[in-house]
Amino acid sequence: MRIFILFFAMTSSTAFACSIYNISDEERYNTSKAIYIGYVTAIHATDFEEIRKESTTKGILETVIIPEEFKLRILIKETVKGKKRKTVEVAAGLCNSGNAELKEKVKIYLYRNGASYIEALQ
Repeated sequence: MRIFILFFAMTSSTAFACSIYNISDEERYNTSKAIYIGYVTAIHATDFEEIRKESTTKGILETVIIPEEFKLRILIKETVKGKKRKTVEVAAGLCNSGNAELKEKVKIYLYRNGASYIEALQ
């Protein structure tokens, strides 16, 4: 029962919060503070370690839920807009609209509110 309530709470708020990412490419460019093209060099599952540790210290068998949010480290190869940087770390998955594989070429849009948008490139 607890898992269902948690799932419902996560999905209902996600649908509303993620609607801001459904914008045109032109609006995405105009509203971003920086745009970079680069390669994913590292992927880290956010809070996975804490969830696993907590379940094993209780001394009972529990289901460990892997979060759908990750941090990606990007090696910047080109600055399209904004301040030049060598690397950037951004959240991906869930509401951050986009995800990428290790070594994949991506375009990253960064916004003033701390949000990001990840677009995989060919």
